[in-house]
Amino acid sequence: MNSLKKYGAIGGAVVIVACWPLAVGQIGQYVIKDGLKHLSNDKVAVTLLDYQRGYLSSDVKTKVTILDSKTKKMLADDKLPTEFVLTSHVRHGVISLSSSTTLPDYPQLPLNLDTTTQLNGNTDFNLTLQQWHYQSEGEDKFTVTVPSFYMKGLVTKLGEINFESKTPSVAIDFSNDAQITVTDIAMKGEGKQTSGFWVGNQEVSVGEVVTKGDKVAAKSQEEKDKWKKAAPEIHEFTAQLSGFNYRFESYFNDDSSRVTLHHQASLAAFKSDDWQAKNIDLDVTFDGLDRASFKQLSDFYQNHPQVSQQDIGKMLPYVDKLASRGLTINIAKLDAGIGKGRFTTQINLSLPDSKQDNVLNNPMALLSTLDGRIGSTVTKTLASEYPMIGKTADHLVSSKLATENDKGYAMKAVIKDGNIEFDNGEKVPLVSLFMLGLGGLQ
Repeated sequence: MNSLKKYGAIGGAVVIVACWPLAVGQIGQYVIKDGLKHLSNDKVAVTLLDYQRGYLSSDVKTKVTILDSKTKKMLADDKLPTEFVLTSHVRHGVISLSSSTTLPDYPQLPLNLDTTTQLNGNTDFNLTLQQWHYQSEGEDKFTVTVPSFYMKGLVTKLGEINFESKTPSVAIDFSNDAQITVTDIAMKGEGKQTSGFWVGNQEVSVGEVVTKGDKVAAKSQEEKDKWKKAAPEIHEFTAQLSGFNYRFESYFNDDSSRVTLHHQASLAAFKSDDWQAKNIDLDVTFDGLDRASFKQLSDFYQNHPQVSQQDIGKMLPYVDKLASRGLTINIAKLDAGIGKGRFTTQINLSLPDSKQDNVLNNPMALLSTLDGRIGSTVTKTLASEYPMIGKTADHLVSSKLATENDKGYAMKAVIKDGNIEFDNGEKVPLVSLFMLGLGGLQ
């Protein structure tokens, strides 16, 4: 009897092991179908076309459709597809599904996606691209060459994602002999796309960007060669930037009615034939933006990349609502070294929640509620290199609105009660500056 029990237990274990791949396949099919629901959003739709489930593996076909109108137009202009069919071979493991996905209809795009999906729906992914070369069609032809690319990360069942990617270089060559070369591109981030908002953070870094081209638009190759031979230093131009970093963070407040956006950017150096700058830093936060009106304004810009006068009229209601709900703009740092000089700037501006609409109809009343601080410094070297800056700085000093020492100029001011108040106690009504600005636009 004990032997029978042992054989029965062994037999039961064998049956479980034998049936487990089928169970994993069935669970995996549900996991994949359920997970695809969370991948679709207002910019892209993911549809399951076919799922052929086998014993140790399954074959899946998925269609990805671009919904974003701006992206669709860009792809269509270069005669690129806006729908992609992905073919995946899924292997049933003990507690996970592993798959390899390619684009069989587009051999010119050698992408390969390897994924491992746990039975709880979380998926590790690794996307690779090897030696891609693209040539555009149309009047202004160009080619893009990418030696390799990878992106890897994790996507949860709820659509949360963390990722990192690297590209050693991207080379773009234009038909007029202009070139753009970008090296050491890296990205990483974590967050989730929620109702059109990216909630989380993203970072981008670029080692170097080099551009080369012609200053003079020649009508023929013969004319171009003539210009180059006669005056190559006048004909050709180059520009180079190095050490670029950008970080973006966004999050909602407790009741998700407001959104905060934080941008940080830095550039180690920029150099062209005519101009150079170094140690450029920007740190700006848009705090407490009304979520609904900001979404409307963002969608408007997405659908109107070229804003006309008529579009501005359509956009004003969204701007009005955004301003009426209150917001804070904090430029914690706007610094740059230009030539041998340098300037720094800090600006903080706040508008309270007015509890009413149509605030733009009374800009004077709106200005009276504005609070803030302004600070700026300019070195003597920068003022001497750029006479207009030096002239303005000297005028502010003579008006006792700024101070001067051996190193340069400094200005501080507070905005309150409808005035901008300088350190010396001098007050200038914001309405006056507003009217002066309107006059400059005429």
